[in-house]
Amino acid sequence: MKYIFSALFVLILSSGISKAQQSGRVFEFLSLPPTAKVASLGGLASPDLDLDPGMALLFSSQLDSLMHNHVSLNFTDHVSDIHYGNVSYIRDYSRVGTFAAIINYISYGNIMETDEFGWDMGEFSPLELSLGVAWGKKLADYLSIGSQIKFISSSFHSYNATGLAADISLSYRNPEHNFLISAMVRNAGRQITYYHGTSEPLPLDVMIGFSKKLNNAPLRFSIVANNLHRYDLKFKEQKPQFPSDVEETPETTADRILDIGDNLLRHLTIGLEILPVKNFNLRVGYNYRRRQELGHEGRMSTVGISWGIGVRISKFEFNYGRSHFHLAGSQNHISIGTNIDRFKSNRRTPDQGLSNF
Repeated sequence: MKYIFSALFVLILSSGISKAQQSGRVFEFLSLPPTAKVASLGGLASPDLDLDPGMALLFSSQLDSLMHNHVSLNFTDHVSDIHYGNVSYIRDYSRVGTFAAIINYISYGNIMETDEFGWDMGEFSPLELSLGVAWGKKLADYLSIGSQIKFISSSFHSYNATGLAADISLSYRNPEHNFLISAMVRNAGRQITYYHGTSEPLPLDVMIGFSKKLNNAPLRFSIVANNLHRYDLKFKEQKPQFPSDVEETPETTADRILDIGDNLLRHLTIGLEILPVKNFNLRVGYNYRRRQELGHEGRMSTVGISWGIGVRISKFEFNYGRSHFHLAGSQNHISIGTNIDRFKSNRRTPDQGLSNF
């Protein structure tokens, strides 16, 4: 196992954290929310004490032996005819730990191809894939660790690229006080083959998440601080190439304080779950950065707000999430999960992901 962690450490170092501060990143689909639950809580969500197999797709340190033989399917209707999703299977090996096999994809639909004169040359269908193997294991009663290795492939007509990425996460869960805190380095890695012979950075993220269920109320809240390796997340406007006659207004102390506050809030994603009865819950999330970057100044509406529901019916768990990205439209996320052992006679499985409902 020490050789695996040595390889992960080398991969994280080779990813070049300083490079991730620049624009022009590749394989951005790796940053998309993997499940409807994560999407409904703002696009980034902290794990909780429910041992949700879907949440383990994001934080591999949440993989647990109770998730043995769990399968899940996730689908998102993105924008226009663009869609993405994943399928996963979890299996436990008692001595080694719990493993998950994960296939992620994003399809960009059919795009018309033309020559330099505008003549129709047919259509092509860009596609990106990642094949991942995740592992998680308890180190102590409350402490667990996890990692995931992902091979990535991207094809845009005649332009192809491949890459290798890794996640590593650590979780501390305290069931007596109903809280959990996790830290993760996500998408550390590099390209293997390039589009134009030039290597570009992957969407590296360093995050810490916290979730807490209230003792005397059916409520659970979560907060995630992401992009901790980058302080300034504001979009930088290009300065004009020619000098302007308009004098710039000098920045005041109040402006600087507001700018610092704005930058700090861009790192945070907040989620709230309402747990009225067992096997059913309601969720809502808020992503400040998304609202600032994609909202219309004259009409912000519900941009940056997301919501969803979760329900268990018979042997299946169904989750739905809706993310409001822009006034032009929203995303719909659907997740379906079950455990194979539920279909075997005289076998009982835990209520994975629904224990606190």
